[in-house]
Amino acid sequence: MRLTRVFGKSRNDNNVSSISVETEKHDTGIKFFLYKGSKENTINLPLRLSVTELRRQKNLDQVEVLEELWYQEWLEDKAGFYLLPYHYLYELPD
Repeated sequence: MRLTRVFGKSRNDNNVSSISVETEKHDTGIKFFLYKGSKENTINLPLRLSVTELRRQKNLDQVEVLEELWYQEWLEDKAGFYLLPYHYLYELPD
């Protein structure tokens, strides 16, 4: 494979869908709903995004925090959403 074929092309990155994060208070914690593009396209953690997709996220800070909470096993995977129990809020760093 020639390098010009790989690096010489201009790529169209405009088709990358943005991730939406919605929150809802619940009796036992905060619910997080994750969508890619539209509400019909729910997504799961871990996100497994490419570098291009990460760069295009308008809410990269939110996405990064949710991924970190997931890897720390603080988020509970529920049917269609993730739950952060309130007791973890006291352990979050500033």
